[in-house]
Amino acid sequence: MVVSSLDLDPVGLAYLLRRGYTRDIIRNEGIQTIGPGQHFIDELSSPLSTQVGLLLFTCKSMSGEIAGIHTASWEKKEYRYFPTVSKAHLPIMYASEEDYNLMYSSQIVVLTEGVFDRVAIKRCVPGVAVFARLSKGTSGYLSILLRRYAKRVILAFDQDAAGKIGTDKAETRIAGGIEVCRLDLPAKDPAHLLETKGLNVASRLINSRLDSLTL
Repeated sequence: MVVSSLDLDPVGLAYLLRRGYTRDIIRNEGIQTIGPGQHFIDELSSPLSTQVGLLLFTCKSMSGEIAGIHTASWEKKEYRYFPTVSKAHLPIMYASEEDYNLMYSSQIVVLTEGVFDRVAIKRCVPGVAVFARLSKGTSGYLSILLRRYAKRVILAFDQDAAGKIGTDKAETRIAGGIEVCRLDLPAKDPAHLLETKGLNVASRLINSRLDSLTL
C-alpha cells in the first residue's frame, strides 16, 4: 500500500501533536496524514479519494510485515481498514515491533480501545507493551494470541458505561490460564487523562496504578 504523498497534512499534524503525539513518535511509527481531497492507493492499486482528513497507521503482523493501513478521521469518527493481502487477514490490534518484543520479555500486555489511548500510555510508561484493539469486540484470535504469549493482560478501556461493558466482555473472553486486570483511571480514558492533566501528572497516575497491578 502506498500513500500518494509523504508530506504530513498540517491540520492532521497539529491534531496529532494536540492529542499527545510527538514528532519522534509520528516518525518512528510511520504515521501519515492526508487532507481532504487527497488520495491514497488501496490494496488493489486503486486511488481512493477522501473527503475528510485521515490519519494513517501502518499495521504490522507478528513477523514484522505490513498487513495494512488503519485509517481514522480527525474530523469525525470514521474508521476503515485497508489490507495488503485480503480482508481475511484484517488485524485486530495495532502495535509496534517494540511492543511485541516487550510482550515476549515481560509477558505483560496493556490492551486499549484505540490508537490514541495506546500512545498516551506509551508516552507515560515507555517500557510496557501496549496493544490497541481495532475491532469493536475482542476477537477469538486476539484472545488466543494474548493467552499464548502473556501471563497478565491489563485492560485500559474507557471509563464510561460502554467501556465498562466492553471490559467485562473482554475479561470473560481473554481469561483462561492468564491473569486479567483492570486499569481504572480518574478520566474518561488514558488519552483524555494525558490531555487534561499533562504528561507529568498522567505519568505518575498511570505508573502508580500499573505498579499496583504488576507487583
